[in-house]
Amino acid sequence: MKYQGICSIFLGLVTLFCGHAQAVDGIAIDLGSGDESSDVIGASVRWNWEKKWFTDGEWYVGGYWEAGIGHWDGKSGEHSNDNITHVGVTPVFRLQRHQPLSNGTIPFFEGAIGFHVMSDDKIGDKDLGTNFAFGDHVAAGIQFGGQRQYELSARLRHFSNCGLDDSNPGMNFGEVRFGYLFR
Repeated sequence: MKYQGICSIFLGLVTLFCGHAQAVDGIAIDLGSGDESSDVIGASVRWNWEKKWFTDGEWYVGGYWEAGIGHWDGKSGEHSNDNITHVGVTPVFRLQRHQPLSNGTIPFFEGAIGFHVMSDDKIGDKDLGTNFAFGDHVAAGIQFGGQRQYELSARLRHFSNCGLDDSNPGMNFGEVRFGYLFR
């Protein structure tokens, strides 16, 4: 039942941010591992921002909205729960080159903080305090391909309730992300 609710929330978020399927600018899959011996898998869709800042040099700042769903599969511990599914919406800021390097790739760096709803507030030996978390990440990656339609990046992610509850140990993950941009 929790998973049906989580999936319903995710579909609602997608509907909220996307009037029609053509508005989606890209999709991505994340794989990684983290605290509580957990493996993570996730999928997301994104909508690029039209606004760009600091465009005079070789680099500029832009970004996108990301709506995603993820699943943490960990070990049972003190709380006997070994997995959590979450959905979230995140504004992502990206520093990116205007032009490709000599090898045809475009490097980028990202930073973000978003809002997530989780299926449980406990995993392994951690009591996360609430079913709500802020999820932030930093990432470095490249765009490549004939139209630079592919992205590959490494992400460090942290989920925390930011002190909304006395119990706030957070969860940390290292992830590899592969994305496809609709060009």
